[in-house]
Amino acid sequence: MTVRRAAHRRGRGITADREKTTGRAASVAPRAVLYDPLLLSILPAATAVPSALNALAHAEEALYAPDRTPVTDLLAAEALRSLAHSSSAPAALQDLGLRSVDFDEAAELTLAGHLPGPAPVSAASVRALLHRAWSGAPPGAV
Repeated sequence: MTVRRAAHRRGRGITADREKTTGRAASVAPRAVLYDPLLLSILPAATAVPSALNALAHAEEALYAPDRTPVTDLLAAEALRSLAHSSSAPAALQDLGLRSVDFDEAAELTLAGHLPGPAPVSAASVRALLHRAWSGAPPGAV
């Protein structure tokens, strides 16, 4: 379970028979989204951590979306900065329970569901990224 960013966007995702289809339409955009700050501050880690990772993924995705704007770029960059500097965020994937023996399976799953992006993806690059994140290296570290 996660707190979903989908409430903020004009996109939709529908999963049926283990397959997800997505689309975008202005007609599904909300007029307003309200979150209770107290509720968000007391979320259990089992909800807060996946929600934060989901937020990171969506903020990164917004930076190369085909309909991005200077405003969405600024918002996405600020979201990434805020999440990265959150004092309550785990510093390493091993803190979230990922085991190094699971890197190969995670890389396979990543490649199986890979969508076109700004750079080519290989099992070796996914495994290297996982290893850096697992050990707590900051983003962009080599």
